[in-house]
Amino acid sequence: MHDLGVNQHFCDEIAVMYLGRIVEQAPAQVFFSAPSHPYSWSLIPATAPPGPLKKDYLVKGDPRNPMDPPPGCRFVVAHCRDDLPILNIQSDEHFVACHRTGEIYRPDFVSL
Repeated sequence: MHDLGVNQHFCDEIAVMYLGRIVEQAPAQVFFSAPSHPYSWSLIPATAPPGPLKKDYLVKGDPRNPMDPPPGCRFVVAHCRDDLPILNIQSDEHFVACHRTGEIYRPDFVSL
């Protein structure tokens, strides 16, 4: 289901996909309290109530062409590596596929 507002209340686990690949997977409570992938951050403001997650975590630009994804990271942001990120353990039951996990994303940094 694509409605994160509904998923937040009815799902135990959340998996976010970008261009056909899972970029983040976590228990719903963990995901909504601490999203780690920049694409996840861009989805949260659409459904989150006002508060810390309602900040400027928006991705600017147009999505990539799903018929011709870029090599390596499909969610290419500034200074990404050329190899495809795999799902890595972020914390207990929280998996993220991003080379930049753990960095602070700012609206002026994250762009497609």
